[in-house]
This record gives sequence, C-alpha cells and structure tokens, in this order.
Amino acid sequence: MDLLFPKLLLEEEHLTKGVVNDLSQWIKVDLDEAYQKRTGPALDMSNPEDQQKLIREVSGDKLCYGGFLEDRSAVWKGFESGRHLGVDFNNLRPGEAVGSIVTGKVTHVIKDDTKQNGWGTRVIVLTESDMYLLYAHLTKPQVAVGDTVYPGRVLGEIAPPETNGGWFPHLHLQMMDKDSLKVPVDHVNLGYEDKENQGAGILDPMELISDWEKNRVKLVSGINKDVVSVMWICLGKVCIHFSDGKWDYLDADWRGSLNMARAFNLSRPGLDWAMSCGRDDALHQYVYSLSRGDITVKFSPLRK
Repeated sequence: MDLLFPKLLLEEEHLTKGVVNDLSQWIKVDLDEAYQKRTGPALDMSNPEDQQKLIREVSGDKLCYGGFLEDRSAVWKGFESGRHLGVDFNNLRPGEAVGSIVTGKVTHVIKDDTKQNGWGTRVIVLTESDMYLLYAHLTKPQVAVGDTVYPGRVLGEIAPPETNGGWFPHLHLQMMDKDSLKVPVDHVNLGYEDKENQGAGILDPMELISDWEKNRVKLVSGINKDVVSVMWICLGKVCIHFSDGKWDYLDADWRGSLNMARAFNLSRPGLDWAMSCGRDDALHQYVYSLSRGDITVKFSPLRK
C-alpha cells in the first residue's frame, strides 16, 4: 500500500538504492487555465474519465498538485461563485493510503454518499496549534473521532469515483485556522465557504507539506521487504511504515545511544525497538539504527 504525504513508495529497485521522492517531482498545475487554453476534442468535465484526461494532458502520468485559490469557474460547472480553498493532489490510484502530516486529534470522520460533486469520506484533524487539516475524497477511514494521530498515521485511502462524489481519484487537502473560520468546520462545502465569508481562515497547506519533505530520511542499509519508509519527525520521534499499512511511531532519545538503547513504541505499546547511532566514516555522517525481531533499518537524515 503506497503512502502519501507525499508519495513515499517508489519502484522497488529505486527503494533499495535509497532513492526517495521529493516535492520537486510534483508538478504544479492550473487545471482551469489548461482547460480554457486546450484545443483538443471537447471534454465532459462531469465525467471522471474526461477529468483524468485533462490532468494527463497537463502532467502526463507524473504526480501533480494545484488548486489553492484557483478559479474553477470554467472547468468545474457549478463553482462559478468562488475559488478552490484547498490543494488537490492528482494522478493517484484508488487504494493509495493517505497519512497525516501533523500531530493532532481527529474531530470529524464524515461520509458523504452524494453521487455528483460529493466529498466521499472526509477526515478532519485539529492540530495542537488550533489548525484544522481536512482530508477529503477518501474511503475506508482508519481513524475515529477522538483518536490522536501523529505524522504518518494512515487516515484512509484514495476513493474511486463511485464513492468519491463522481470525481477522478484525488486528494483534497485544506488547512483552516480554527479561530478565523466564519462557518463550522463540518459545514465547509466542497472546498468553498459561503460567498460572504469566502476564504476566511483558509491557509495554503503547501508549507506543511514542504516541512514533511524535510523530515524524510535516506535508508542506508538493512532494507527489509516489509519496511516501506522511515520518517524522521524530529530528534526524538521516528515513524516506520510497513507494506501492510501498519506503522510504528517511536519515541527515541538518541543522546548517549552509541550503545544499544530502547525506542518506545507509541503506536503499538510493547513492541519497542532497539536503537543505536554512530559515525559512518565512509558516508561522513551519523547513521541511526533501529531493530525489532528480524527487522533492522539503518538511516541518515536526508540532506537536500
């Protein structure tokens, strides 16, 4: 199961070489502008297949994103009165897992069965700094209201058009300042607030995603087929993702851990990891090691 944010799982041969995605591999697009300028056969933009055709005309099969404050009046009929208040991530496949990019508490898990222009399932997380993160067009939610989530915690999966309000498979991510919103967060409709309060409290989430990118690490050795990726959340927090969709969120105090120490498993208590770190003279950097059972992962901070 692939994991966003952003897409972390690459071709297996790339993964074994320690190659990882970065945000520069995502193409920023303005679909409304592309739609107005195109000269090809007419597209029915209520049809998910034609929606996907437009995206592929602009980006090929590469991952693309766009939509924050984008005018959607031409490409999406019925949205003439406002601008898109989230960011859409496109060229995704149904079933891909969506991970939280923040620490926070789940405030809403809302299912929308609307066949045309609906949400699918949306998950809303309130951060410790009173920012709402709304993840929309999902299916199979894996969290419940009241759950505490950490960066990398799987929230749900990308939904197909049949359960996604008739949209092509994509993720809508929206960030909102709790204190500045003029309408209840669960009343925010399809990325648009009511006309009088349009944009109140809405922020561009791309800075958060850039921070997420900086936290990734490079796998050095000990690649295990069950381990998808490792995220360096901060000095004392590490998130390990597995191919079956499970994850371990570790509290790891690396200070003085040149000898073996213990990394406490916050997501699955009792399944703690052994940890150590040391200087690798060949790599000219410190290498961090985590092991549990027959799994050992060595990694270093990814330097841009």
